Amino acid sequence: MDNFAKQAPPDGVNIPPAARRARLAGLLRGLPGIGSDLADFLESPGLRGASWAEDDFAWTVIPVASRLYTYRPEPPPDAPAALFMAKTPAVGDLAYELLGLAAQKALEPNLATFALLDIDTYHKAALLTLCPFIDYLVVAKPTASLTLFQSAFWHEGTPPGPWAERLRTLDRVLLMETLERLDIRLRDLAERTASPALFDVPDLERPKLWKTLSDAGLEPDRWFVTLHVRQNAYRPLPGGIAHRSIEHLERYEALVHHIIDHQGGQVVLLGDPGMRFPPTLERPGVVPLYRHADSFLAQMLALSACRYMVNTESGPNILGLGYDVPMAMTNYVSLLPIEWAEHHLFLTKRMALGSQWVCDREALDIGLLRRVPDKEVIKLFRRGVIRLDERDASELIAAADWMHRRTAGLKTGKPRPSLFNPDAPPIGQKRQARPTDYRFLGDALAAEKTDKGVAMPTVRSLPDPLAWQAIGEAHQRLVICATQSSGSKMLCNMLKASGVAGAPEEHLYWWIREKTSLQEAVENGTQDGVFGVKVMASYVSMLSRRLGEIGVPCTGGDPFFSIFQNSAWIYLLRRDSLRQAISRFTNRISRAKDIDLYDFSSKDRAVTFDHPTIYAIIHFELDLERLFWDLWFRRHGIAPVVLVYEDICREPALIEQAMVRLGLPATTLPAPETRLESSPLNDWFHDLYRAVEALKDTPPATPAAARAALEATLEAPPRDLPADLIARDLEAAAANLMDHKRRWASPQRPWSFFMADFVPALAELMAWAQTPSRS
Repeated sequence: MDNFAKQAPPDGVNIPPAARRARLAGLLRGLPGIGSDLADFLESPGLRGASWAEDDFAWTVIPVASRLYTYRPEPPPDAPAALFMAKTPAVGDLAYELLGLAAQKALEPNLATFALLDIDTYHKAALLTLCPFIDYLVVAKPTASLTLFQSAFWHEGTPPGPWAERLRTLDRVLLMETLERLDIRLRDLAERTASPALFDVPDLERPKLWKTLSDAGLEPDRWFVTLHVRQNAYRPLPGGIAHRSIEHLERYEALVHHIIDHQGGQVVLLGDPGMRFPPTLERPGVVPLYRHADSFLAQMLALSACRYMVNTESGPNILGLGYDVPMAMTNYVSLLPIEWAEHHLFLTKRMALGSQWVCDREALDIGLLRRVPDKEVIKLFRRGVIRLDERDASELIAAADWMHRRTAGLKTGKPRPSLFNPDAPPIGQKRQARPTDYRFLGDALAAEKTDKGVAMPTVRSLPDPLAWQAIGEAHQRLVICATQSSGSKMLCNMLKASGVAGAPEEHLYWWIREKTSLQEAVENGTQDGVFGVKVMASYVSMLSRRLGEIGVPCTGGDPFFSIFQNSAWIYLLRRDSLRQAISRFTNRISRAKDIDLYDFSSKDRAVTFDHPTIYAIIHFELDLERLFWDLWFRRHGIAPVVLVYEDICREPALIEQAMVRLGLPATTLPAPETRLESSPLNDWFHDLYRAVEALKDTPPATPAAARAALEATLEAPPRDLPADLIARDLEAAAANLMDHKRRWASPQRPWSFFMADFVPALAELMAWAQTPSRS
């Protein structure tokens, strides 16, 4: 990692020009095993004036594993052979692709592996010295092109030796794979062995490398941690936000002091001499290996032998994965597909879309955090549409403490044996299945075990792709736009009873949830030639996607709008956000537990008060849903008739007036079926929430004091609720008040089934609204 910026070629250049090539050759000569051959190859003259090859063309084959590892002899000449070809922009990308090759070699140990790679930086060459699974390196210049096959098949003698014959008789070619396919290959291998370490450190080099570590200040007889932090100076992004880089190094500074002073370990700082760390890290226990030029192999030895690693989103995390090192992967904005890795812990950056910040599992559930990096989401990070913030030092320390507990029984202090080393555990049949979900900090601290996660339902294609055309055939269409628990059920019942507004209900919701066919949805919503439907903000984007999948035109960039653009629109709001959030909270839990909210005789009766969840519904779900509708109406030029729940409950004639404005026949509606949506339980939660809000800035010191303060703030307990239920809720509210520092800004999991579609759609609307032409 010696100053990547100086060694990486400019964009569009694979092999450097003469001066740069000479410098690279000088660096490569210091590599064990293969360095001299690579340097000689770069400095040697290539072909000139050949009609079949570009000037300076040359190629050669260099043995790798047999020169670097005493336990890896050259494969016999008649061994089945495979050529692996890869070209990647960075070392981390190449490392991940090489792990796929290693998995193939581990499952087919008799396979002779040839790797055709562009060696355009020192670190790509150095990475090959960690690969006991590469038997031969194939290199060509000026680029690793198909010309070498023309040379091997039709121009023998370039280069001399048996290599041309080996390339002509290859059994197969292995190509680069996507992250998803690599994940399947690595998971399969991990399930067959107890320790799936794939990289290694050349055994003959280890004494010299240990001396380098000792000279840098490491005490080999004590355990240590490795730390790599991607700093802002590395590959800065002109005119944008370097979303993977770290700005607040002082938070990692506090982490280093904690590992040394409280855990009793040492910290080896990985990186390159261009990095800068705070001067307070000039202290015993800190090993600044990043300062040492040409220390790549020493850093890899430290990585392979450390107790655990703390890293940020950069290439060294792949190397840690290749050494099967337990890792605390901090301040990530995307995830590697490595849920199966048992000893890893994720902390993502905080992300904000609107007013509410989320991280970790909540960010994954709503679609801000992707299992594989998503270019469109990354653009939103870089443009600042999705805002980012780094995790606090206290959270980094909590992660390190969890790693310290998790690794208490692991042997450290010497490199983990690679699967290709005879000392490694053998590869057998599939053993115990690996985890199927990521472990985030909150999961780990809550349960100290792998979180099972929530499987996201998938939607299959339905057999009625032309049914949507029946919507357009309706004489008139009425769309009720709403948010959950806003009183839309009452409004729809009144409209249906009018006999002139269709039968509005969430018919399309049941279609995307595969509870009904689209044809049935259309039939259920149509009455006297009017098709009525209710749609919630949380699933508009999923509905649009599903309509697009069955061939609905994409007018205005939105299939949902394409169908309903000439419809009558009603937008229903609820003025009291707190009561709406409480209603949503109690209804959601009662449905999940099959509880009757008004039956207080049941064993589990009702729902326990939870301030953080109600807070999250108000400031996350409701805020974003309302923002979505506002922007969606603006983008499509829709001016809906706006109704407010509290108003129509008191004055139903407002609905009749709205129907006339929308061109529906005048009619007299029946009285509302319900009064303002409330219940003794909802009223009690309302009072409790306001009491906690009044006290949260100066929380009491003890649970007893917290409960006493709540009771003093509340006017009087409700008479309609049992005393034990009131006591239970007071205890829960007191716990919320005492626990506010950890949970205040940490919303519970929202409506995760839809969020993977909703959040990117809202981000796209926000980006649209921020363009200069919309100002």
